[in-house]
Amino acid sequence: MDNITKVSVSTKADAKSEAVRTNLTLDWSDCAPEDIRALAQQALVVKLQGNWRRNGIPADTTVKVSEHKVGTRAPKAPTDVLSAIQKMSPEDRARIIAALRDGASA
Repeated sequence: MDNITKVSVSTKADAKSEAVRTNLTLDWSDCAPEDIRALAQQALVVKLQGNWRRNGIPADTTVKVSEHKVGTRAPKAPTDVLSAIQKMSPEDRARIIAALRDGASA
């Protein structure tokens, strides 16, 4: 493995700020494979938590790390229809239920 990695990153101080570009040099010397795995695990956990906040938090799950390689999108989980309906306003929920009863589109 190359001990030096160079990357250009863009960072905003907050959502309304303009991005500032930083030329970042990472020195990987003295990193054991377990150190690199711990860093990758930390980043993947944060990515998964963001996905769970949008799509529902599982009680127990197994993740295949190779499906989350840099530059690839995670496989989209099927929508949990009951969870989506529970998040709707009472009016929207009633409209969906009525549409299902009538066989019409919502």
